[in-house]
Amino acid sequence: MSGEIILLGHDMWMHDSDTKTCLSCELPFTTFRRRHHCRYCGKIFCGKCATKTNEKIRNKKIQRICAKCLGLIKRRMNSHIPTSISMESGSQTPNSFREGTGLHSISESHSSIEEEGQKGRLFTISEDVPHEVEVTKNEINAEDGWGEASLEFLQERTNDLIAHYQIQEAWNGILVNLIQNVVSVLTPSVQFRGDAMDINKYLKVQKIIWNSLDLSSFMSGIAFVKNLANKKMLRKIPNPKILFIKEVSENFEHSNLVSMDKLIDQEGSLSLITLKKILSINPSMIICSKGLPQVFLAELSKNNITALINVKKKLMELIARATCGKILNTPDEIYHERNFLGQCNMFCQETRGSTLIVHFTGLNDLSLAGTVFVSGPDAFELNAVKKIINQLAVEYRNIRLERMIFINYTKNPIPNVFNELNDKMMVFKHFLISENQMCLKPEILAIEFYKEKDMALGEFLLNATEKTEQRCKECGNSWGAHTLYYLKKGGRIKITFSKSSYESKNNEIYYSRECKVCGKFDSSFSVLQRSFWEYSFYKLLNNFFKNYSVLCHGRKCKHDFFKLSRLIFHVRNIKTMITWEENPCYHVLPLSSKPDVSKTNMEILHKTVSEIKSNSLELLESMIMSYREISNRLIKDIEENKKSQENALQNLTGEIEKNFNRLTNCIKDVNDIDAGQFMNFLYAQAKRKALFLEICEIRIQILNSLPQPARGRRRERLGDNISSSGGSSGDTKKSPSPSPSVATDEEGDFTKISRTGTFLRMLEKVVRAEDFCLRKDFIFMQKGNQTLPLGHDGLFIPIEEHDLMSIIAYSLSSEEYYEEVLKTMPNPNDTDKIESELLSAYEKHFQQNFTTMDDEIYEKYLHKDNATQLFGHHITFNVHSFFPRQFHLIRSRMHTSHMEFLMGISCSDSRKERLGKSKATFTKSISNMYILKTVDEKEFNMFKELAPSYFRHFCNSELHNMPSLMIRTLGCYRVYTKNHTLGKQACKWVMLFENLGCSMPAEVVVYDLKGSFNHRRLVNGKEKMTKMDRNFLEDFGGLPITISKEAKKMLDVSIWNDTLFLSKYQVVDYSLLLIVSTTYKVVTMAIIDYIAKYTFEKALEHNYKKVVSADNPTITRPTLYKNRFRESVSSIFFLELDE
Repeated sequence: MSGEIILLGHDMWMHDSDTKTCLSCELPFTTFRRRHHCRYCGKIFCGKCATKTNEKIRNKKIQRICAKCLGLIKRRMNSHIPTSISMESGSQTPNSFREGTGLHSISESHSSIEEEGQKGRLFTISEDVPHEVEVTKNEINAEDGWGEASLEFLQERTNDLIAHYQIQEAWNGILVNLIQNVVSVLTPSVQFRGDAMDINKYLKVQKIIWNSLDLSSFMSGIAFVKNLANKKMLRKIPNPKILFIKEVSENFEHSNLVSMDKLIDQEGSLSLITLKKILSINPSMIICSKGLPQVFLAELSKNNITALINVKKKLMELIARATCGKILNTPDEIYHERNFLGQCNMFCQETRGSTLIVHFTGLNDLSLAGTVFVSGPDAFELNAVKKIINQLAVEYRNIRLERMIFINYTKNPIPNVFNELNDKMMVFKHFLISENQMCLKPEILAIEFYKEKDMALGEFLLNATEKTEQRCKECGNSWGAHTLYYLKKGGRIKITFSKSSYESKNNEIYYSRECKVCGKFDSSFSVLQRSFWEYSFYKLLNNFFKNYSVLCHGRKCKHDFFKLSRLIFHVRNIKTMITWEENPCYHVLPLSSKPDVSKTNMEILHKTVSEIKSNSLELLESMIMSYREISNRLIKDIEENKKSQENALQNLTGEIEKNFNRLTNCIKDVNDIDAGQFMNFLYAQAKRKALFLEICEIRIQILNSLPQPARGRRRERLGDNISSSGGSSGDTKKSPSPSPSVATDEEGDFTKISRTGTFLRMLEKVVRAEDFCLRKDFIFMQKGNQTLPLGHDGLFIPIEEHDLMSIIAYSLSSEEYYEEVLKTMPNPNDTDKIESELLSAYEKHFQQNFTTMDDEIYEKYLHKDNATQLFGHHITFNVHSFFPRQFHLIRSRMHTSHMEFLMGISCSDSRKERLGKSKATFTKSISNMYILKTVDEKEFNMFKELAPSYFRHFCNSELHNMPSLMIRTLGCYRVYTKNHTLGKQACKWVMLFENLGCSMPAEVVVYDLKGSFNHRRLVNGKEKMTKMDRNFLEDFGGLPITISKEAKKMLDVSIWNDTLFLSKYQVVDYSLLLIVSTTYKVVTMAIIDYIAKYTFEKALEHNYKKVVSADNPTITRPTLYKNRFRESVSSIFFLELDE
């Protein structure tokens, strides 16, 4: 048919008496609702359903027409406008590309885009398509040194599949020959015809049951088993004109019910009109997907028209393609379409073996379709042979296309390369990133190569180029500003787009390669070969992931073609770059992962013992030297007054000997100290306490044995106020010097001994507390408030006034704590009692008071001033431990004994950190296993309210296999301290947690992630603070961290459980603490800060920030906070790695 709009002759109109109602709206005709014929289909409608219109198409006025015919005419006219790219003109507008086949859309799934693509693939218009396809076919079949490698691959794959399907080996040579013929003849062309990539869509495999394999062959044409619709029809037709029609009977657009009488009345008239329409174009054959009435078939047979009916859709499409015909929906389209009749040289029905087969042969274009005949006696074997042919046809065509990748970069064929790169499909994750933010969330795609969802490389590049100027609906940026990622185990592929200084013409694609190692770059761009254009885009990507090094052997570079290359393509003014990147899979350390501290504790023990010995020996030896010097001088002075001081000399000599013996015994005791004597360093600290008190007693005894200096100026110097070195705060206090008693008796008086300046200086050196108490060895022995009682079982924990962790540890090591809490605790293995204890939390807490100075100390060491100089400030402590039994059980479930726990918190790191924007301070234990967080009283009380529910949640997690990521709270305490010496006091509310990073390497980056990306979730990189959400996106370029499938599953389940629990109790503002070691590829994470509830103040804060800020507030309602947190953790921060 021509492109004209044809009016139907009156002889093809329905007679007025054939219907009493409108064929569209079914309203009955009356005097006022008259009959009108559509001038283009001849059917009868009312005036509203067949209207006159002033519309013109191609300068021709449309006459009275029904809605269906108007739609057909418009579609035909619009289809006349090319929707493809012309190779003859470089002035195509962006509208020359069909929508839906382009770059992956953020608003659609991958599959929906591909479905759109199948409706109208991109292809290039050419004045001589058969010639262009022939050139492509010649390139695919060219002999270029790779023929032998291709044949070896085909033979190996054939042998493998024959063995797999367990069929006769005799098929080997037959199948190899058949596949070579199929691939060399059939040439699907995405580039010039918009064909599907799957060669099997254009290949018919016809099985013939026969007693041998001899009838197996390939034919350029279509053959299938089918009987003619009427035995009297012609079985052989030279140069047939073939009409393809889905159905001959009328399909109405409305859905109203139609009476049987009406259908009977109309059937004869409609059938007659349909027959006239068909006969008017004089076809030789009709192929229909549905049945035809016998009367209709008889009329066709009278007019020498052969009919094939009930032909399946796919088969009819294949025949139409082979004969260059077009399938019509109804006979009405005969006058609205053009060039729809198919043609070939011969149609015939003949017998092959014992099977009657229909043939369409002598095609004008042999590359369009073909048939493979396979014969044999076993139908099951023939089914297996068909599967092998379908698989081998795709694989062999792939390697004929794939070889074009290597031709320009290798001198000789690469051994076994096709077998190593062979694959059927690619399963990967795909996502889009723009400005470090994810526009398309990661989705799993499974693409079978050369199947419906696959894309040709050239098709992808043209689509990408066309999409670059379009805007993303999510971020508003152009598509060219996005980066595509395709991720699989072992790595990821990054595809970027940018403006190119090299502009291609006529929509040609230019290609080059750059080596990432040696920097070698192809100075000239070559036009992308047609075979490479047709090559599967996803198969190209999959090659990057293969563990096979395809080394270039060209003169420029000898590195891996895929992993070490940048593939660069230029289309018009857009450069597309495809690059391989490593994508490490991070190992996730679970919360239960704790370092072995036994070695560390042993090192601390040895260090403690060594320091005790060295400092105590140095202090004692210093005391001996000073005492020996002054005592020798004193004896000398007495001997000069021998007559009057004989009794004094005897008494002094006795005191000196006694003191020296005590010092010597103490030194001997210190020398006998060995680390093997102590269970752990806390018992070594108890030894330090005993030694220190012994040294103090010896000091007092020595002072008491010496004479008191005379009054006067020297006395004033000796009595100068001194600073106390024992206070943990380091502050000073003026206090009088000690007043040692004078060693005398009834018969001797030391005051009568002559005292020179040298003697007084020596005496001052011994007596002055300032010199003694400021010694480094004394300070070491003194620190830790040694006057406190020993703990349970004789251990001792030194405490400092500002070290809250040591104060808590001392309280938990006391006899009182043992008697009130530990003595009645259930066995750690008795899960029933543990669960009962956790679920019955009530307000029974442990409270303890203790002080560094009591009446016994004052009485023993003379008076308060002496005690302060020797032992430091007078401090009173009060520790209030909340829910002590429950927290003890939680600690015991961490496989930590109470003694190990006490050792872990016995001392804290002196550095206090503000890790976030809150006012809370954090202190790590010296063992690095625990963290103490100081909070305000309001937050503390919030947690107290939540605590019973928290214990229940912990019980479910620990005892009932419900995964959880909430950082474990190990205690909450109120610590009150009062320094009587300085007149200061403080009250702190603290919570003890396990340290998440204790098992991590030294160099790590810490992130506090809430799933919110407003401007406040960013900290300056120079600040030593925990990083936040936007810092994470910047540091990782918007890419999520890849973890194993098992770890991702556990993460998702844990996040789900925890957020459900927190949302139920109105908790918000919690976050995921993520610690990352990029060096060792290790991460660990936990939910922290689960204290704050969504109170009225939080709601006001949310509403205020929503009004004054363009960003969404971080704090929102618990349900919304929960959903946002889940989504972010699941898709933005972490990505599952599929095997």
